[in-house]
Amino acid sequence: MSARRGYTVGTKVLEAVLSTHMTAPIATLPFTMSNGRPKERDGVESNTVVLKQLASAPETIRDHAPARITTLGGECAVSVTPFAGLARRYGDRYFSRPTRSAAG
Repeated sequence: MSARRGYTVGTKVLEAVLSTHMTAPIATLPFTMSNGRPKERDGVESNTVVLKQLASAPETIRDHAPARITTLGGECAVSVTPFAGLARRYGDRYFSRPTRSAAG
């Protein structure tokens, strides 16, 4: 099984497990799986698909207006948009730079 198919299976398993323990809605970003070899563009495999997913994330976050977000799967870039959405929601309360005390 390819890694791409593994992500699909993993997503379904996590949804099944988590849905029995969560009261909050679960949003899954759309993705496309093809049977052929993924196209590479600008050195990124499935670049077009990745860009579509990244573009749909802010809309999904706006639609649900969550107080908390859990990201599952993919690589670390999947957290960029959720972190930015939470930073907009909570502002400087949680995302400000630490200040140094006078005592230093």
